[in-house]
Amino acid sequence: MIKNISIFMLSCFLFFTVQVVAQTQITGKIIDSLTLEPVPFSLVQLVKGKATSVSNADGDFTISVLAENLSDTLIISNLGYQSVELSVANATKNSGKTFYLTARAIDLHEVTVKPVVITELLKVAIKTSSDKMQQPVMLSGYYREVVK
Repeated sequence: MIKNISIFMLSCFLFFTVQVVAQTQITGKIIDSLTLEPVPFSLVQLVKGKATSVSNADGDFTISVLAENLSDTLIISNLGYQSVELSVANATKNSGKTFYLTARAIDLHEVTVKPVVITELLKVAIKTSSDKMQQPVMLSGYYREVVK
């Protein structure tokens, strides 16, 4: 009986496993080059591929890159920092290493805030939303993987 269950479990494992595509895991830590503090929630993405990841609160990230994207470029960016671009091949060699971002000042244009009558704003919002409800809408979803 136990032998039958073992054979059944092995069969299920062999037949129902998902075929794993050759991929490379790139891991690292993103650090501010001046303060040496982690840079949380930095975007890590491929230029041409569809792989994207976000660093956690400690600056750690993991991104899975398919074998077909090994010639692609990896970009690490965060608001207020200069983006870092490096080849996936170079990032793979440096996997588990620290990547440094340099702070960058961003000049903002002057903004003038004017009072608006709320009833007029609501009328415009209702008209806009009712017009858009008549048209088909395409939505996109995203997958997020948590790294601890």
